[in-house]
Order: sequence, then structure tokens, then C-alpha cells
Amino acid sequence: MATSVGPTPGGQVDVERPVRDEIRRARSELREDAWRARKTAGLFGGAVFAGCMVLWFLSLTLMFLLWGAMDLRWAALIVTGVWAVAGAVLFARGRREVGGTASAERTSGHMTETSEEAS
Repeated sequence: MATSVGPTPGGQVDVERPVRDEIRRARSELREDAWRARKTAGLFGGAVFAGCMVLWFLSLTLMFLLWGAMDLRWAALIVTGVWAVAGAVLFARGRREVGGTASAERTSGHMTETSEEAS
């Protein structure tokens, strides 16, 4: 059933076909964008994995370099301590960043209001 705008001198104007064509084009563009996003996410995931491997082998290299000056267990403990401090600093910074966002403030405010209403 064709939807028409109304009578015109030449007849009725079909609106349904252009709308369907536009929806079809939009779906096609969304599929294409989703494919690009998946591909990009995979590439970034591979880069993160490669970065982790680099850090792993750099840590092992540092540990074996320290082994020349001390027992291997102490060298491993020192490298682990360095990574623990780096992780703690990054965690604290990330937590501070999340705490400063407007969405986190809205969410925490909403949770406070909800818990007060429940009491």
C-alpha cells in the first residue's frame, strides 16, 4: 500500500519508496561503521597485547640484569615492586579522574537520593 501526500496535478506522490530506500542506505552505513569499529578494536587489542609483551620482556631483561648484582629472587622482587608502585599510581590517578567526571557525580548523587528514600 503506497502512502500518498495528497492530490497533485499529476497524481499522487509516493512517499513510501524514498523512505524505505533511505532506511536501507542507513542500515548499510551502520553495518559498514560497525565492521570498521570491530576491525579497529581488533587492531587496538593487538597493539595492547604487543605492548604487554614488550613490558613483560623488558621486566625480564631488567630482572636478569639485576641478577648479576644480587640473587635472582631479590631481583624479581624489586621488579615486581616497581610494577606494583606503577600500578598503584595509575590506579589512584584513574580513580581521581573518574571521581571528577560529571556523570560519576550524577550517579553518586542519584544513589544517595535513592538510598535516603529507601530508609
